[in-house]
Amino acid sequence: MDPSEELTRTHSRENADRIAAWVLEDVSRLDVLMASFFDPDEPVISQRAAMVVGGVARARPQWLLPYLEALTEVIERPGHPALRRAVLRYFSEVEPRWLEPFAGRIVDGALRLTDSPSEPVAVRVFAMQVAANLGGAYPELADELRAMLLVHLPGSQAGFRSRATKILRDLTR
Repeated sequence: MDPSEELTRTHSRENADRIAAWVLEDVSRLDVLMASFFDPDEPVISQRAAMVVGGVARARPQWLLPYLEALTEVIERPGHPALRRAVLRYFSEVEPRWLEPFAGRIVDGALRLTDSPSEPVAVRVFAMQVAANLGGAYPELADELRAMLLVHLPGSQAGFRSRATKILRDLTR
């Protein structure tokens, strides 16, 4: 199977799940998928691959560890929000210690994205969760996140308000 070719055919949950199942049969297939995900010359394929990468990441999170630096770069540069959303969701669901080699860059990116009203709410929600997970142990980062959330809370979308309220409650414990 060629994931790029399959992603070109159709964009659906069923297709993404089928490609993810194929990748999950053999870790060596992950390189092919990740090449599609990181391909700047094929933005539509890259965007569609984000759904597949998310499925693989939830099933085998440790498989993406060799790609941590490249994944970190995704949240640092402009691009389709689907890529940032997939990466931030992965970062929000893994053990924070797994992200330690790039924690500073990840927290910086997560705070920047949380603070950006132009980002889709899903990106901002996963970004604030990442910042809370990685920065919660550092009082100055927790204070920065708390202040940022309080500024954006009034008038924000329901998803943002819900996650921000939960994180604010956790930060005050």
